[in-house]
Amino acid sequence: MVRPARNRGVALIAVLWFALLLAVIAGSLLTTTRSELRLTRNLVDSAQADALAEGGIFFAIPRLLDRDAETRWTADGATHRLELNAGHVEIAVHDATGRIDLNAAPPDLLAGLFRAVGVDQDQAEVLAARIADWRDRDEDAAPGGAEQADYDRAGLSVRVGNGPFATPGEIVRIPGIDMILYTAIEGAVTVWSRQRGVDPVAAPRLALLALPGMS
Repeated sequence: MVRPARNRGVALIAVLWFALLLAVIAGSLLTTTRSELRLTRNLVDSAQADALAEGGIFFAIPRLLDRDAETRWTADGATHRLELNAGHVEIAVHDATGRIDLNAAPPDLLAGLFRAVGVDQDQAEVLAARIADWRDRDEDAAPGGAEQADYDRAGLSVRVGNGPFATPGEIVRIPGIDMILYTAIEGAVTVWSRQRGVDPVAAPRLALLALPGMS
C-alpha cells in the first residue's frame, strides 16, 4: 500500500518540475518576443524618422529656389513646420557660410571659438592645434597638437583621421572635446562651407565672437 503513494509522490514532483520547465520556457519566449518587438519598433521608428527628414529636405529645396521673393525661404534659421500623416517635421535652414568650417578654418579662428564658450586660452590653442593635425595628411604635429605617434605614446586607442572631418560631430574623437563642449559650439560649426573664414552677415553670434579681435 505504500508503493502506490510513493509513485504518486514521484509523479507529482515530475509534474511540478515539468510545469516549472514550461514556465521558464514560456518566460524566456515572452522576453525574447518582447525584445524582438521592441527592436522591430525601434527600426520602424528610425525608418519613419529618416523618411520624415528626407521629406523635409525635399520640401525645403523648391522653396529655397522659389523665384517669388514673397514666398521664397531664406537661410535665416527660421523654423518652418510641416504636418504629415506620419508626423510633423520642423525645418530650419542655415547658411553654412556663416559657420566655422572645421576642415578649413585656421587655428586662431578655431581657438577663438573655444575661448568664446569659456575654454581658457592655452587649452583653446591646444584643441585648435589637435583639430588642425587631425585633418591634415602629414605626421608632423603642430605646436600643442598631436599626431598618431603622440596618441600612441599616451596609450590612447584613437586613430587620427589624417583627412577632413565627414561631419562636425566627429571632433568628439579628439581628446579634450567631449559632448558637452561639442554641444556648446555645435551651432557655430560646419564641414560644408569650405571657407577659411565666415560670412558675418550669415554668422550666428558665437561664430562672430570667435573672430580675432571681436568683442
